[in-house]
Amino acid sequence: MSRNRPTFRGDPVSEEAKEKVRRVLNEHGQAVQDRVRAVEELGILYKQVALKYLEIDALKQEIAAIRLEGEAGSPFEDPEIAAAGVDEEGIYHEALAVGFIDRGVYREALVHLERATAIFPDNEILYYYSGLCSAKMGKAHVEPAESAERSDWYERAEADYRRALELEPEYADALYALSILLVYETGRPSEAITLLERLAAVETRNTDALFLLARAYYETGSYERAVSQYELIEELTTIREKAERARSNRERIMEEMRAGE
Repeated sequence: MSRNRPTFRGDPVSEEAKEKVRRVLNEHGQAVQDRVRAVEELGILYKQVALKYLEIDALKQEIAAIRLEGEAGSPFEDPEIAAAGVDEEGIYHEALAVGFIDRGVYREALVHLERATAIFPDNEILYYYSGLCSAKMGKAHVEPAESAERSDWYERAEADYRRALELEPEYADALYALSILLVYETGRPSEAITLLERLAAVETRNTDALFLLARAYYETGSYERAVSQYELIEELTTIREKAERARSNRERIMEEMRAGE
């Protein structure tokens, strides 16, 4: 299951809401695609500037042209679209954010997510997306000198994931994403265990969550629980590679347990 696509939970989405989203995307879908493409091209040009410094003047002109074209073509400078309604504006910014996320342009996605959450402050999906983008931004800061900035991004991601869970406590993707952040990025596996146990109760056959829970148990010294989780994965999965990985991890932990006796 893709972790960039949220799992919808709670009451079914009404036909009226679905129709509103379809109408907005039908009306402004091309504008969304054009805006995403323009920013994507802008990013490519910036990379070319770094790699081909001898052509920097010409590339700067192209960058400026694309930037001006994107700004001039923004549909919300069109009074007719701007007057369409606040809900439609929020859906438009959400669509833009998703387009940027799909292309890995996370900083730009965050700009539109901020606008969308200002309109829909109780939409857990938007906070999940914001957390995802902030976590990706944090992972991009790999140098030791960037540790403070990396921590800031992770702190922001955690806050967004937790807000999503305040709005929808059984939101599977937010539970998993926050647990990933705690186990692998911020070194707090003990805090992830409760979240992952909640997730395992909701999605009993989610082997990705079970692998992560086993890792959290192992990192906190709960070796027997980790072994039990790997055994459960072996029973549940039909994917040979996952079964072999679970068996290998289980046997390694059991060897460590025997060596410590």
